[in-house]
Amino acid sequence: MSYLLTSPYVAEHELAISAFDPELGLPIPQDIPHVVSDRDGVAPTLAEARAAGLLPV
Repeated sequence: MSYLLTSPYVAEHELAISAFDPELGLPIPQDIPHVVSDRDGVAPTLAEARAAGLLPV
């Protein structure tokens, strides 16, 4: 995966959303073990991020 940034990276501005959130509908294979970072392991679902006011308007 590649990212295009329009300004310098600032870790404090980063927000992770759980890739395993069914609301996202991502085609994640279930027949292989998943390697998940500590950060991604505690990432909120889209609904949780929305309820916490974390998403851009």
